[in-house]
Amino acid sequence: MIKVLLLVLFFLPAVGLSQDIDYSQLSRKEKLKFLNYYGYVILNSQDTIYAEVKIDKSTNTPIITRSNQLTLTYPGDLEKYAYKTKVSLDSIKCFYFGYPRKLNVVKLYDGKSVNLEKIAFGRYELYKEVYYEKEPMHFLTSMPDSNTSSSSTGKEIIEVLYISKKNGKLHRLDGDRQEKKKMLATLFEGDLSEKKLSKIKTANYKVIELVNRLNAN
Repeated sequence: MIKVLLLVLFFLPAVGLSQDIDYSQLSRKEKLKFLNYYGYVILNSQDTIYAEVKIDKSTNTPIITRSNQLTLTYPGDLEKYAYKTKVSLDSIKCFYFGYPRKLNVVKLYDGKSVNLEKIAFGRYELYKEVYYEKEPMHFLTSMPDSNTSSSSTGKEIIEVLYISKKNGKLHRLDGDRQEKKKMLATLFEGDLSEKKLSKIKTANYKVIELVNRLNAN
């Protein structure tokens, strides 16, 4: 709860600046309630939209349309402040959503805006993109005197790291192990010895551990 409140207070100066909806009659207490209870979206213009980001409840991931728009809803007390139900990722700086709550930022990568969870910052900035791919599931259902094969659809979690030097170019950590290792070695050159660069591990949790150590120095 303390962490949530700190995040809210950090972004609070941007709240109430919206040119499209008048939040000026809201008290500070009401603003904090909306921010904590429903979440919010902060635009690149620094305007804030009080809204609940629509999520896939089975995966706690935001619902984004094929046209790269974030889907918003306005339940309960927010109903009278209803605004856009879809907002282009290109216009968003960050948004707070889900259960448990997550703060995602929107970054431009390869000409496309992607929503990313920020997991490390300092000399190196590290982000995580989480999405789910459907995969077929096969199982047997037992019935008297028979075995019937059935199929259904499951979801496979995919986590991809993005990394950059502070305010530098954003890199997507994908490809095979050698490609990842080469990219990381180039990025960390100067901060690690040649021996350590040659031994870089490319598993996501190892990269996160390394970035946290570098940022702590």
